[in-house]
Amino acid sequence: MNTLALCTPNRSLPLTTRNLNRLFQDPFTLWNQPFFSETSNPSVIIFETAEEFTVQAELPGWGRDQITIDFDKHTLTLKGNRELPNGEGRKYHRVEGFFGEFSRSFTFPDSVDAEAIKADLRDGVLSIRLPKREGIKARTIAIETN
Repeated sequence: MNTLALCTPNRSLPLTTRNLNRLFQDPFTLWNQPFFSETSNPSVIIFETAEEFTVQAELPGWGRDQITIDFDKHTLTLKGNRELPNGEGRKYHRVEGFFGEFSRSFTFPDSVDAEAIKADLRDGVLSIRLPKREGIKARTIAIETN
């Protein structure tokens, strides 16, 4: 037997109005929300061309000494650790970049040439190029006629 429930969208309106009033009264209130942003991993884009796979991770403000890249058994692991800067008399009201540790792992086909992987960190984007082995690369086959 199915049960229907009456939907009352205006029921939460007083709560929203109350929160908006609190925002204008004290713009730095955290409203019992988590102190840090809930983002715990960098955003990643992975794409493939005929020659290679590319992983791009958004890491604004991160330095190369804060990031580790490993490739083992067809798995690329990206790890990082960045501490929140402490300052004398500094009181944080909101932190929206991510700090602390993260770890992401991605599995690739066995066509990756592990010895030729290269990484580059530029303008807050980490690009990892995973070339395909020579015999595995896609190629176009010409059709011969007699």
